[in-house]
Amino acid sequence: MRLGASAGVVITTGSAEDVLTVPTAAVSTTGTRSSVTVVNGTTRTPVQVTKGLQGTSTTEVSGGGLKAGDEVLLVTSATTTSGSTGVPGGGGFGGPGLGGAPGGGR
Repeated sequence: MRLGASAGVVITTGSAEDVLTVPTAAVSTTGTRSSVTVVNGTTRTPVQVTKGLQGTSTTEVSGGGLKAGDEVLLVTSATTTSGSTGVPGGGGFGGPGLGGAPGGGR
């Protein structure tokens, strides 16, 4: 390397294949229990999950009968105004082969 040159380094601390991932903002944890809220039309169902590898943007989850393609509610700190009718922050599960970096980019 030349004097004054710089280089980029990526350190992978964990990876997993063939797992379900959700946006980290969709996972709610109280004590040792974690859950996501599955959205089906106007129905919202809390589902207990087991967390695996967790990154800043995605978290690996298992359990609760979750499957690729399920929509989950994102937990946000934003407040809504009176009369809002939208479903805030809907998201979906990532599954194997759905793109992104190998191992979920964690």
